Amino acid sequence: MKKVFILLISCLLLVGCSDKKEKDKKHKHKEHDKKEDDIAIVDVAILVNSIETSTSQNVIISGITDTILSQNTSETSANVDIVAVDNSNAFSVEESIRDLFTNGNVPEVIICLDELSTTCVYQAVIDYNVVGKVNILGYYRSDIICNAIDREVINSTISVDTNQL
Repeated sequence: MKKVFILLISCLLLVGCSDKKEKDKKHKHKEHDKKEDDIAIVDVAILVNSIETSTSQNVIISGITDTILSQNTSETSANVDIVAVDNSNAFSVEESIRDLFTNGNVPEVIICLDELSTTCVYQAVIDYNVVGKVNILGYYRSDIICNAIDREVINSTISVDTNQL
């Protein structure tokens, strides 16, 4: 499972970095020749359940963060933000994700750790007209999520095969 996370996160970072480099080239001033300007910085948000009390979520977050940061190179770098999402009810999740999109700095990659967050981010990406600008790594397998993958709104999803365990 860790290999799958590494592969998916690496792919998302590469997609985000190539998009970011193109944007940076358009906005870069000709006077700046610093090496820092050549580094593509990808903003990554990991959506976490704010009321989760078990340590399993912390272990997953730590693994994802370590994997992302290990992919940093001289040309690419990732800023990882942990975003607490109020999972007390569906409306609270939607409200937390709406705040992520309305604060003005929408991340290039959003990693969801549950089904509800995945479907809410999918809907928010459509509502705020940022399809193709935000890469979503979802969680769980449902008809809605599979349709979103077919429509190329969600890049991929992780689901646990309990029979394989």
